[in-house]
This record gives sequence, C-alpha cells and structure tokens, in this order.
Amino acid sequence: MPVADGGTGVTAGLSPPRARRDGRVLLLAGGAGGLLLLVLGWVVDRWATPGVDRWLAGSGGGSGSTMRSVADTVSSAGGLPWWWLACTILLVGSLRKRQWWTAAAAAVVALVAGYGRTALAEWIARPRPPSAGPDAYLNSFPSGHAAQVTTAAVVLSVWAWYHLRAAAPAIVIGSAVCAMVVGVSRVVTGQHWATDVAGGWLFGAAAPMLLLGAGIWADAARNDNLEPSAPFPSA
Repeated sequence: MPVADGGTGVTAGLSPPRARRDGRVLLLAGGAGGLLLLVLGWVVDRWATPGVDRWLAGSGGGSGSTMRSVADTVSSAGGLPWWWLACTILLVGSLRKRQWWTAAAAAVVALVAGYGRTALAEWIARPRPPSAGPDAYLNSFPSGHAAQVTTAAVVLSVWAWYHLRAAAPAIVIGSAVCAMVVGVSRVVTGQHWATDVAGGWLFGAAAPMLLLGAGIWADAARNDNLEPSAPFPSA
C-alpha cells in the first residue's frame, strides 16, 4: 500500500524499474509498427492498388442501406478530434504527477497525429478510391480517421494504465475496438482503400508508442528514486 510522502502529500512506493520496462516495451512495439508502416507505404507506393484493395473495393457500394448508414455515422464520429482530448487528458495527468517528459511527449503526439499524418499522405500522394467522390479530402494513405482514432486509443490506454488501473483492461479493449470499427467504416463508405486503413492503424499506434515510450523511460531514468507523485503503478 503506497504511503503519503511527508512533504508533498502524494503517494510513495512506486517502481522506476517497472516504468523503464514499460517504456522499453512501448519503444519496441512502436518501432515494430513503424517498420511495418514503412513496408506497407513502399508497397502502396510501388503498386498503387494492391490486390487486397481491388478485392475489397466494392465493399461500400455492395453494402446494404442500413450498414452504409451506420458506417457513415461511425465514420463521422471518428472524424472528431478524439486524439486531442486523449492527449490533453494524459498531458494534464502527467503534469500533475510531475512527469515532465511524459507530458511533453503527450503534447508532441497531439501534433504528430495531425500534421505528421498529413505530411506522410502528401509524400505518398495516393489518390482516393473513385467511390470517395470529387470532394474527398486530399490524399488517401494513411487514413486520417484510422490514424487519429488509433492514436487516441493508445494515449487513453497509457493514461488508464497509470492513472486508472482498475478500469484499464476495459478501456484498452474498448479503445481498440473503437479504432477498428472506425477504420472498417472508412472502407465500407468507400472513402479509403483497405491498405489506407491498415496504414492509419499502424501510424496511429507506432507514433504515440515511440514518443510516449521515450517519455516514460526518460522520466524513470531522470531519477532512480522517482518522485512519489509519479504516474507509474506499484509493482
């Protein structure tokens, strides 16, 4: 049971080694996701429409009116700035716990989820599917909806892991399901190719994992005897 720290009124008994381990796990997972994203980007750049995209290209047009209506609603909801909300929650929580590097990483994640995805899409410059219509926004790979909702899912999961442990499993699973459903809705509505959504999932997972992993590890390494107010759970 953590005890109150004499001069600060915060809790003690937290584990820097565990925090460093968590940081390394996030870094490794983010690095693996980044490599997969690079491979997928190369495939999309070399073969504009891979076979899986051609196979699924009719998903939107062949869907029933009810499914299409549900997919439109989910897709619209997925376009809201959930990643900003999630990053703000983690930023505020980390500042309150005096985890400066994690807070800084949360701020950078919010920027990368928006501007980084746009820069990558402009670099790949893949056109939208014909079913997207003439008013579809800019380039197709990776899917912005999938990337940003996945970013929100990862950031919210990290926050729950350190600040709301009892509910963390439900939040992690629920967030992941939301990211998957939003991504699928972009294919069903014909706004993206399937590989765009896969790229969005990879981008949305890899970027925050790398940045937050570095922030968590740096906060743990900053002081072997962490401030008792750190957001890291007891071992």
